[in-house]
Amino acid sequence: YNTADGGLNWNILASMSSLTDISFPFNTDPENPIGYACGDAGRVWEITSTLTDLNSPSASDFGGISAPSVNHVWVCGGNRIYYYNGTDFTSQIAPGGTFNDIHFINEQKGWVVGDGGVIGYTTDGGDSWNTQTNPDPQALALYSVFFFDSDYGWVVGNNGLILQTSDGGTTWTIEAEGLTTEALRGIHFTSPTNGYVVGNGKTLLKYTEVSGIGDNTNPIAFELFPNPCSNKIQISNS
Repeated sequence: YNTADGGLNWNILASMSSLTDISFPFNTDPENPIGYACGDAGRVWEITSTLTDLNSPSASDFGGISAPSVNHVWVCGGNRIYYYNGTDFTSQIAPGGTFNDIHFINEQKGWVVGDGGVIGYTTDGGDSWNTQTNPDPQALALYSVFFFDSDYGWVVGNNGLILQTSDGGTTWTIEAEGLTTEALRGIHFTSPTNGYVVGNGKTLLKYTEVSGIGDNTNPIAFELFPNPCSNKIQISNS
């Protein structure tokens, strides 16, 4: 579906089987947008006024797709990462793991996350991938990654785990855990201090910075829906 009025009205655009993720470049023409979507069995589509199957060479189920610009698309699933240049797909040498989501902020820098707590990153468009240190001792599965810019990023996963970084992933901290026992599946931020997390069981978390008295600023706070949550809550602030 697409909307041109902020979500007041939605219009069906196209139909595809087993859709798992979607990405539209920020610099695409709003009157004639070009976007990309992925799904099970290695399916990747280009979305314009119609739907075009890009015929990826993979048979693996894809979980995440990221297109920072038109014809610069990365998609991940299983233990593979592919890059699409507008004509061809190229398999990239990925860090070890099984991947669930991928996010690029430009045509060079991106991150990928997956099972076993793996966090991978690249600064050369995926020509080489390296891993970053995950502070979670349980190595819980990670399902979604989002970066607001080259510094501020978040990752979410099983058992309500939320990781945060303010230095591009050089250092990750556990921002929250145990707010819910549900798996957190998606995350999006509109600023470094305002964002939303969604998960299984209709879980919705709002992440915001609470203003204090005068010019003071209190720590980051979470609001949990539905409520009550589980019997374990732990929040840390860096």
